[in-house]
This record gives sequence, C-alpha cells and structure tokens, in this order.
Amino acid sequence: MLGASLAANKAKIICQQCLAPGHWTYECKNGSTYQVRASASRQLKQKRFKQAFLEEEAPEVPFNAFLGLALGAFFLKDAKEKKEKKAKKKKVFLIQL
Repeated sequence: MLGASLAANKAKIICQQCLAPGHWTYECKNGSTYQVRASASRQLKQKRFKQAFLEEEAPEVPFNAFLGLALGAFFLKDAKEKKEKKAKKKKVFLIQL
C-alpha cells in the first residue's frame, strides 16, 4: 500500500536538471537540457514575450474582533489625511500662480 503511493508520487516529480518526470535531480543520470527563453530586455521590448500576470484577486481577510475596529479606523484616518494633503497642495499651487 505504501509502495503504490510512493510510485504515484514519483510519477508527479519532475527533474529540474533534465526536465523529465519520474526522478529527483540528485538521481538524474541524463545531461542537463537548455530551455530557450526570451531575455529580460526582449520581454520588456516585445509584447508577445511578456509574461502574463496573475489575475487573481487577493483573498478576503477574515474579520478579527480584536483588530477589526482598529484597522477600520486606521484606514479611514489614512484616507482622510490623504484628501487633506491633496487639498492643501492644490491651495498652495493656486496661490503660487
């Protein structure tokens, strides 16, 4: 029973050296393979080589009764301060003109 699960797990393993399934890197008897990839500058310059970003949303943070109220107040306070700073900058900019 234990041997069957080990064999099933070993089939999922992929060697990092030769990229073949079924054995670990330290067990590898094959030569290393070269995987052709676009360089970093080529990825930046040409759109077709760009890597796709993860489009998953962040997981929801569960409500914590101990921290919940404090965090909410912190974010509200922070948002108000940002609005006030923007308003101040606009006033200073208009006065300088």
